[in-house]
Amino acid sequence: APPAAAPAAAGADSGAAELPPAAEDGFPVDVCPELPDLSEHYSYTAKVLQDEPDLYGRLRSLTTSNGVTLARCIKPGMDSKGHSMFRIAGLVAGDAESYSVFGPLFDKVIALRHKVEVDCVHPHDMDASKVGKTRRGGRMVPSDPVDPDEEYVISVEIRARRNFSGKRLPPAMLRSQRREIEGKVAKSLLKIGGDYFPVRGSTSYAAKPQGMSEGEQAALDAEGLLITEPDARLLISAGLAADWPDARGVWKDEWNAAWVNYDDHLSVAVTKGGADLEGAFGGLVGILHSLETDLAADGFTFMKSDRLGYLTTDPTFVGSGVRATATVLLPFMSSQPKELKALSEERQVTITRAAEENTWRVTCTESMQYSAVEIVNRLGAAVTELVKLENVRKRETQLLQKQKTREEESVQAGAVDDKVAADSDAKPAAAESPATQAAAPEPAAPPVPNIDFSAPESLPDLAKHQSAVGKVLAKNSGLYSALRELKTGLNSSLMQCIREGVEDATLTGSGMTVVDEHCYDVFEALVNQVVEQCTGFPTGSNHPVDLNVAKLPEGTLGLEDSDVRFVQVEMRRNFSGVRFVGAATADERREVERVVARALLGAVEGDYYPQTGSTSYAPKPNGMSATEAEMLKSLTASMFGDLVMPAHRAGAISAEQWPDARGVYAAASGNVVVWVNHEDHLRAFVRRTGADISAAFKELVSVVGQVGVGAAEASPEIKGFAQHSRLGFLTTDPARCGTALKFTVAMSCPSFIQDQALVDNLAASYGTSVELTGDGLVFTYEALPGRSEIDAAKHVTRAAAHVRGAERRLARGAPIFEKQDGLGAEPLQGTISSKESPSLLPDLSKHHSDVAKILREHPEVYAQLKDVRTASGSTLARCIKPGIDVKGDARMPQPGIVAVDESCFTVFAQLFDPIMERRLQHGIAAQHTTDLAAAKVRGDVLDRSGDYIKQISFRTGRNLRGLPLAGALDVLQRRELERVLVRSLLHLSGEQVGDYFPLRDSTSYVPKPNGMSEEEEKRLEGQQCLFHEPDSKVALSAGVGRHWPDARGVFYSSCKDWFAWINQEDHVKLTVVEKSSNFKKGFTRLVGLLEHLEQFVKEQDFEFMHSDRFGYLTSDITNLGTGLRVAVSLHLDHVDSDQVAEVCKGYDLVCTGYGFETSVSNKKVLGKSEVQIVNDLVSALEEILKMEEAAASTAGPPCA
Repeated sequence: APPAAAPAAAGADSGAAELPPAAEDGFPVDVCPELPDLSEHYSYTAKVLQDEPDLYGRLRSLTTSNGVTLARCIKPGMDSKGHSMFRIAGLVAGDAESYSVFGPLFDKVIALRHKVEVDCVHPHDMDASKVGKTRRGGRMVPSDPVDPDEEYVISVEIRARRNFSGKRLPPAMLRSQRREIEGKVAKSLLKIGGDYFPVRGSTSYAAKPQGMSEGEQAALDAEGLLITEPDARLLISAGLAADWPDARGVWKDEWNAAWVNYDDHLSVAVTKGGADLEGAFGGLVGILHSLETDLAADGFTFMKSDRLGYLTTDPTFVGSGVRATATVLLPFMSSQPKELKALSEERQVTITRAAEENTWRVTCTESMQYSAVEIVNRLGAAVTELVKLENVRKRETQLLQKQKTREEESVQAGAVDDKVAADSDAKPAAAESPATQAAAPEPAAPPVPNIDFSAPESLPDLAKHQSAVGKVLAKNSGLYSALRELKTGLNSSLMQCIREGVEDATLTGSGMTVVDEHCYDVFEALVNQVVEQCTGFPTGSNHPVDLNVAKLPEGTLGLEDSDVRFVQVEMRRNFSGVRFVGAATADERREVERVVARALLGAVEGDYYPQTGSTSYAPKPNGMSATEAEMLKSLTASMFGDLVMPAHRAGAISAEQWPDARGVYAAASGNVVVWVNHEDHLRAFVRRTGADISAAFKELVSVVGQVGVGAAEASPEIKGFAQHSRLGFLTTDPARCGTALKFTVAMSCPSFIQDQALVDNLAASYGTSVELTGDGLVFTYEALPGRSEIDAAKHVTRAAAHVRGAERRLARGAPIFEKQDGLGAEPLQGTISSKESPSLLPDLSKHHSDVAKILREHPEVYAQLKDVRTASGSTLARCIKPGIDVKGDARMPQPGIVAVDESCFTVFAQLFDPIMERRLQHGIAAQHTTDLAAAKVRGDVLDRSGDYIKQISFRTGRNLRGLPLAGALDVLQRRELERVLVRSLLHLSGEQVGDYFPLRDSTSYVPKPNGMSEEEEKRLEGQQCLFHEPDSKVALSAGVGRHWPDARGVFYSSCKDWFAWINQEDHVKLTVVEKSSNFKKGFTRLVGLLEHLEQFVKEQDFEFMHSDRFGYLTSDITNLGTGLRVAVSLHLDHVDSDQVAEVCKGYDLVCTGYGFETSVSNKKVLGKSEVQIVNDLVSALEEILKMEEAAASTAGPPCA
């Protein structure tokens, strides 16, 4: 067991008066004022202070030796009233002494919160051997198996919170103290394995001075491990957001994770697949013991009280500080909420829905009255009973189904699958170690070459040099002087990196040979410019690393093996801790060869073949034989060609001591080849016949990943792959850093290659090099920094799909010049043309749109209108084309008609009016009320806890009078719209300011003549504010996609809380995102934007389309009126979707969702004003939140 904490006074921080500042408003932290009225507060702290009014007076003037006041401790409970149905503790500890100095208050709050006696003693037990056992007859015996068939429990997770003795807790920590803890803890965690990722923007961790990269952040977010800045009032009042994000971070390895300096100094979580509670708890105990043992040398021990157990910031978690959770698949019990609730109450666990269907999270959290072992075993007992109940329900269902089958006299029909959940994927057996080779004396390493790497005072004239490094140094001569005498931690010099580039004027490419990982930092000023010149990757940008192959789609996305002859993916890697090939000593290079060959022999069936003449590899002391070389060529000649690595040209640094410790690993299958110590430590290839690009990429990631792990385990010098926080994976040639990936795809496309314009477009659009080969082509894509590995694989798949699609369209004679049907100069080619209305309509008997129904019932209407045109010259055919081209679905009929300009509502009223009345219940005499008075909106702060309402989005469209709507615009009109709207939006100021990003490849906007960059596109995509070309036949038939992507784009605010789409389906569509429950605030911002936009539009002689009858006019008639769509994202643990839907029905709202994530939005936009829409949502949510809070109060785990 960890040693008990030192007395609180010992090791107290110096400068007791120096404490972090308070939150900007609310209750003070330095002195206690008169106690406010607590009659409407519902925290346990408020209850104690109300029951014992004199207690506040006795404690208010006390402070701990660290200067922590009572005010600082109770501020969260004073600022946040809480709720009568969900009480919070309402106080936090600023240090260990807080529990004793303010003990009369803390003890009573703990007793109320945990339902224990005030003087109770926490039972400490961290003996992992007791997990999975129960006491029977005075002795410990194994418990029943939790999931004997391994069929239901998906995973288990056990977490523990810990703080360090003598250190202030997060509410009272200074920046320097937080950084000290981060440094010590991160260092100890890295000794266990894995990697540490400081929160993005934190500058406290030297190894990653800007925090985690965008890719790392996205990966952690996808795994649910990311910590974000506290935004709830309670947490901010507790001081947990102070100096954010400084010195906070996440550590993770394969199964384990830890969070540093969030609400406690340290939280550790261990996850195991299946019901392995013993393994999870044993792993947790092991990590905690390892940390405390390692940190003890620096005087760090866990903060612990003999009576209260482990001390935490929030007294809710004192005691064991442990929470245990199991994720369980319950297909049959999911329909038995009463039984689940009963079990929850009986076993004192919480049972809540997980995101996946029929999946539940079972959690045991009460930590004061139970030891850690008891908590884990209580969880095991609860899940054991759940599994038994699930099996009972399963058998009952099967018997009922069999009875029903017999009654229907169909033995085979409706047979029940006896397996309700898929078995866990079988783990591959560990590869056997290669046979032990006979001991042999290690051959001597070749002599070290004598190369002069001294840096001259000045460089030769570089004006005619072709390499990037030559051009950069020629342009900035002072850069060389600033860097020439610097050395890396491995004693590498600048001249080692640039010698070839400055000596050979004809050398192209980067001209640099990076010789160890630290060169990227020590010579950063030069490397960054070289990388930017070679790849276009801007200095200051961060490369997103993403190797989560689960994000790749399964299958070939429509590609067939007949389309693709082969796919080859190549990945380069270098190891951290040793010099790269260009400067490696013979011993370093041989160590790399040894560990890579060993790892590959355990990962991929095959053999390692050192280059002929190499004496470094004992099993083949003279390198590969001539027979082996021929064998390699014949094995994979059709795949890779000559497998023998080419030696570098004479004089290249990487060629020194050639061919010692270089070689090729070849898989027996012929699909995997790895070059060792060529230009980089590792250059791996996977090639597959056929079209499955994802499968080839996944195999490569797996092989290289196993090599990285195996090498680090086998060598104390090697620390995994060299990776940079900004530039991704590091390579000898800096122009290849980032993903260090290269894709080659050979395709059969005889028609495609006949059109040189199409070939050129493939190269330009997808950044590929293309080589024609007989009846097809081979295109190569080298992924540059800025695009993640997953995105690169998807990009290559899209490029192949582009060729395949074009080839097939060419084969059937379809036009392809404008890329895709409906995205060129004309709408989708369908049943009728948009230019002229046909004299007779086609048969509409099987059409299911509103317009088809009316034209069937009243054919005379078409006869009367077919030759009429609108004010802009548009035909009736252009309006009804979507409903004629697309038959639709009888279950979900569409309007089938679109507005093409303002006049069509009157010119074609004989069609529009009955559709409005049938679909929107808006008759001829109806009027629409517009009301944008934000002061009338209710719901300033609807969810004060911040636990339920996560986000509100307000979206509405506007169109400019005097121009056609989206489907009828020509190129010049659309560009004029873009000019007017962007100019107006750029006039915005203050918090509304932003910038315009035309869609990629749009050439209409002069400041960005090629549209947004790839990096900007990726950023907007990540923020979920990018729109893409339409792909529905209805939209394409309506003409919305014509001339795509010309004159379309996104205006994005600098505050990232609103954006506007230009020329999507409306002329402009505004979206405001409110990250709180304040409806009035969000609506006020939307109205402000609309008012400013309208003002600037009028200055350019335009105004918004609006009518008294229909409100704001849009091309899609279902958006007429307000055009306002308000969507509220909710997190509800207890109220199910049926209950929410019932409330929404009464307010004419729509409820969608999955698991405990629910979205509520308005259904009606015409006939209700904007204020009515928002206030109806507020009223509905007030009811829903009351139901959730009421359910939460009864569903929580009561304490014994």
